[in-house]
Amino acid sequence: MEKTTEKGIIVKSIGGLYTVERADGTTEDCRAKGVFRHSKITPLAGDRVVFECADTKEGLITEILERKNSLIRPAVANVDLLCVVIAAKNP
Repeated sequence: MEKTTEKGIIVKSIGGLYTVERADGTTEDCRAKGVFRHSKITPLAGDRVVFECADTKEGLITEILERKNSLIRPAVANVDLLCVVIAAKNP
């Protein structure tokens, strides 16, 4: 079983399963390494990560690269643009 190390961005997070998008636009489903849980670090959508791919179904996130920023609700990281929409009058 050959492992390759790649970089990508987490685009979706559901129940401990993270979808990581590569630079070429393809995606890989990954789990986070246990060391993150022990260090109380949670990978967030928008995080730039290093992950290992193998011939199995899921990859493994091995490193979370430095974050520029993060939000609590919704739980996202590295936000470049934020739009706030409000109604001027009751609909």
